[in-house]
Amino acid sequence: MKYKLVCLFSVFILFFSCKENDNAPDKADRSLMIKSTVATKSGLGSWQDLPRKQIEDYVKMISDSTSKNFIPVSDRIAVFETDGTLWSEKPIPLQAKFIFSQLKQMSAKHPEWKNDPVLNGILNDNLEPLRKSGNSGAQSILDAIQIDQTDTEYTAAVNKWMSNSTDKKFAKPYKQNVYAPMVELLKLMHKNDFKTFLVSNSGTRFIRAFSEEVFGIPPYQIIASRDDDKVASKELNGLFVGDSLGKVEAIQRFIGKVPVFYGGSIDADNKMIQYANSSTYKSMILLIHHTDSIREFKYHSTMDSKNSANVLKEAKEKKWMVINMQKDWSKVFAFEK
Repeated sequence: MKYKLVCLFSVFILFFSCKENDNAPDKADRSLMIKSTVATKSGLGSWQDLPRKQIEDYVKMISDSTSKNFIPVSDRIAVFETDGTLWSEKPIPLQAKFIFSQLKQMSAKHPEWKNDPVLNGILNDNLEPLRKSGNSGAQSILDAIQIDQTDTEYTAAVNKWMSNSTDKKFAKPYKQNVYAPMVELLKLMHKNDFKTFLVSNSGTRFIRAFSEEVFGIPPYQIIASRDDDKVASKELNGLFVGDSLGKVEAIQRFIGKVPVFYGGSIDADNKMIQYANSSTYKSMILLIHHTDSIREFKYHSTMDSKNSANVLKEAKEKKWMVINMQKDWSKVFAFEK
């Protein structure tokens, strides 16, 4: 079956709804970074002692059949966001980078794109026209990149790009630009019989192309926005999950159980956090705060600083686990020495 390569509006909206925060390195950052990692039974070697112990204690507690907080294996459901949770979302979301790369590859056959301010801007690494154009600019991109591809061809294209294209800041292929501590956490969960799901604004086929190889999460445990030829709106019979309520509804529809573990960032969808927090079991909410301008990016919010501030306030009140990337991770990426 043929599909068209179409990037969802949400990928672009996430990008051009905001300006970049100041990512200039803070001299104070360096003194707080700890490069060394430690060998641990749990495998959380890139985590500092306090957050590592919190995670280990939680997993041990809910796995102990004699504990009042024991969770049966069938109910050990964990959900994770993707952008800003498993990989960097700056300066633009990962799938948007892939789409822009595809446009550049196609441009030789489309000289008329030079007459389109948005497309020409992307070809010349100038994203300001896209920022200013809003939905109309996104639509011009959607129209431009409609290419017939089988799932196999699309997966191969994504994996080739992820393996061979290099991120400018980190000088490493995108497939290596995933957060090492979160990979370790996923391995620990799999070892302790959690079923893990990725719930994302990004496209389902895009994430499925590499989720099993990189994160050990099979394609059928990806709940994301549709990115085939039927995607152009938020209708799709409830299959679009690129907003907070849509994600909760998708979890209810495709998983059928309330998660007991949620991993996201302080900029994440609050409804998702509240949904996981409503579990009748002892749940854990883990939120990443991007505070490291040297090893990654330092920013408070990608879209709504007020929302982030509210999440941080509620996290303190409800004792959710907020990960200060700069202080709590001894490594951000596995390639760090």
